[in-house]
Amino acid sequence: SGAGVVAASEFAMLWLLWAQPRLQRGGSGSRAAAGEGWATACAACPPGGYCASEGAASVSMTFTACPAGRFNPEPGAFDSSACVGCAAGKSSPIPGATSALACLDCLPGSVAGIDGACVCPLCDAGKFQNAPGRTACSDCTPGYYCLQGSSAPMPCPSGRYQNATLAAL
Repeated sequence: SGAGVVAASEFAMLWLLWAQPRLQRGGSGSRAAAGEGWATACAACPPGGYCASEGAASVSMTFTACPAGRFNPEPGAFDSSACVGCAAGKSSPIPGATSALACLDCLPGSVAGIDGACVCPLCDAGKFQNAPGRTACSDCTPGYYCLQGSSAPMPCPSGRYQNATLAAL
């Protein structure tokens, strides 16, 4: 597995080590109403997804990871509405992310025009984007050309000109 990637079984074990003391004392992460004792017997769903099924014997039987482009920092989620989309101009290819830190700025030459992007598509030929974290590409400058994924317009070579947007020479 890659750096920062934890297998589901490892994640479940780490989460249980974190959650057990909190649940035993009824602390953060338990959703028990006053007077109910189930918080000490039933563990909250871990961050990074949600647990929609009732009566599951293990987290692996009910846990659904947030899809790539979305994250959930809170334990105890029970539906997909807990998965928050990365902001426009950012993307995350990692399913099951637990923090907005998994959402990275799109690189120059690419954009994410909507929330919840799992990738940043390259700017089309004839357009460019020269800054990270942007939501739209700009038209190529007259006298220049822009290939797909351009982070800056390229000047037309000697003996050529362009007075409109140009994809390639």
